[in-house]
Amino acid sequence: MEQEPTAGTLLRYIRTNLCADAINQRLHAVSKREDAPFYSASASNGLPCRALETYTLTALTAQGQQTRALRALLAELERARAHGFTERELAVCKANYLSELRQTYLERRQFESSDLARECTSHFLHGELMLGIEMEVLTPTTSRPPPPTHHLPPTTSRPTSHPPPHAHHLTPTTS
Repeated sequence: MEQEPTAGTLLRYIRTNLCADAINQRLHAVSKREDAPFYSASASNGLPCRALETYTLTALTAQGQQTRALRALLAELERARAHGFTERELAVCKANYLSELRQTYLERRQFESSDLARECTSHFLHGELMLGIEMEVLTPTTSRPPPPTHHLPPTTSRPTSHPPPHAHHLTPTTS
């Protein structure tokens, strides 16, 4: 999946990561419940090669609780697909992103050469976007629309809960 270094590509990258962050916030909340189906869980995306974009859900479970954990993961994913995220969830994810962006920019002169080598390798072997922190900071971030649902992998699960109050439904966009 070749990624051209355009503002649209950067926006898609940010949207995808905001979506994963919002799912991760929900999974963290589920893991804190008294009857939690897993100890911890996470969602992520990646480009293992140029032609394949992957989405991964992982969970750390008690012995014999793998099926229950998988159902809970899929239910949260489907809930996000069906009902979107609340304005508060999106605000938290955006604040986290901007904070990380600011910190990375402030520490840009202390960038490890191994990190740069990994970034270059990912760019040339997997087609990942490589703009540099200066360019990413220049991209306007204050009016980002919410991440579209087409960045969520398909599931076979059905939603098990109702939409949260004031849900912001995500709609696919073309970029």
